[in-house]
Amino acid sequence: MFTFLLKNKRFGLLVASSCISVFGAYFTYMLVIVLAYEKSQSLTSTMGITLSSAIGALIAGLFAGVCVDRMQPVKVLIVTNFLSAFVIISLFFLPYNPLFYYIAVFLIAILNAFNVPAFSKIQVNIIHKDHYMEANASYQTIREFTRILAPGAAAFVLSLLSEEWKGVGFLIDGFSYIIAGVMIIATFITLRIEDESEVTELKGIKQFKADWIEGWEPFKNPVIAAIMVLYFIIVLGISGFDVILSAHIFTNGLPTIYVGYIIASLSTGVILATIIGPRYVKTWPISIRLGGSALFLGLAFFSIGIVQNIVLMLLFSFLVGCFNGVYNFSSPTYFHENIPQHVLGRFMGLFTSALSLISIIGMSINGVLGNIYSPAFVIMLGGTLITIIGILSILFIQKSETKYKKTSLQNASL
Repeated sequence: MFTFLLKNKRFGLLVASSCISVFGAYFTYMLVIVLAYEKSQSLTSTMGITLSSAIGALIAGLFAGVCVDRMQPVKVLIVTNFLSAFVIISLFFLPYNPLFYYIAVFLIAILNAFNVPAFSKIQVNIIHKDHYMEANASYQTIREFTRILAPGAAAFVLSLLSEEWKGVGFLIDGFSYIIAGVMIIATFITLRIEDESEVTELKGIKQFKADWIEGWEPFKNPVIAAIMVLYFIIVLGISGFDVILSAHIFTNGLPTIYVGYIIASLSTGVILATIIGPRYVKTWPISIRLGGSALFLGLAFFSIGIVQNIVLMLLFSFLVGCFNGVYNFSSPTYFHENIPQHVLGRFMGLFTSALSLISIIGMSINGVLGNIYSPAFVIMLGGTLITIIGILSILFIQKSETKYKKTSLQNASL
């Protein structure tokens, strides 16, 4: 994995700059939550930050992809990084007000929504098609490391600073976005991406509407539609997992601090799968790579709800991470290989927006069911749904891929 990044220096720098931005996003999120709760002592007020971030991602995903497909993605990344830096640094100079924090995380979520489609478009232009899986696995690995390190870094910085100087964390965070922007400028400022979009006479809102509708075209591929359903069920089932898991651990008489160990075990599984997995699963049928990984992910997730022993929870959480890792690098690889470049940005934007909506719905449903029944019931229900959709997806994707390829060949011969 690291060898691939070293051999592909431009992609390595793209991954590095993206993960610095991701680090900034997680750092900001943790920093704002901690400071907001310390200053307000209100759980409701602090939860508003999570909601603001989710709403921002949901809204931005609806139009971010359209903008990226009509602009140079390199410029998009440069602008969003510097604007993110401006938003975060501004919090250092502003007095504490919950409204400022809500607005800041809302804006950061909007700006981050542009990063996924822009990153994808640059990636498919600088990486050969035969290496998409290795590229996606490498990115997922580094991203997972970043996701683990950023909250801890935020907590460490806050622990070093006195109460009146904790706002310095915003300056540190803002500087990370500036570094990411400078790296993009230094590496990709000369890269121009020419899309094969159709030239139309439409203008303004009509053009935007036409572009937005075109972003849904990839869903006509039944395999992509099946992948999206898989994604939705997985996200629906595991939304709010850290909260539900904390309650599950508590009801089994275990220290709630164990939730950190279990999440770390899951992340370890993801990292190992993305490092080792591509060389073994690359030749597997897409139905097995996606449906099979979802099937075993569901079974492992279900098992967490059954067991009451921390060692077994760690084991099954590790397995959830492993199968989740395989799914995470296999699905974007299929997208990059089968979605036309000129609509890739729009599709990825709509995709991230839809996932944000499903995540909000999932957290709400799982929270209600956890209160009515039990945390273990919620985990087992989520695992059952994921297992069932995994089995169905193996059959559906295999049949649909064969049919879709046959139809594509017939159309190409006409």
